[in-house]
Amino acid sequence: MAGLADVNPSHPDLLALIAAGVPASEFGDTATEAVEKEKRFAWVLATVAGRRHDRAKKGAEPNVDDAAARLMRSAL
Repeated sequence: MAGLADVNPSHPDLLALIAAGVPASEFGDTATEAVEKEKRFAWVLATVAGRRHDRAKKGAEPNVDDAAARLMRSAL
């Protein structure tokens, strides 16, 4: 994730989101947004999970893994 200094490629929440099917482009787009807003890696993870959770609630992503919902709850 270009521009983020604190990326942890073995972070369990990152691995869970990858396992849940989050594409690399979604991480990349959110990381770009994080750099612009001066946010950190944890913000990227919580934002990706939260957005997927919101889309799933609207029926746009019916197969979202529970890992995304768990991460969203932990970020609140």
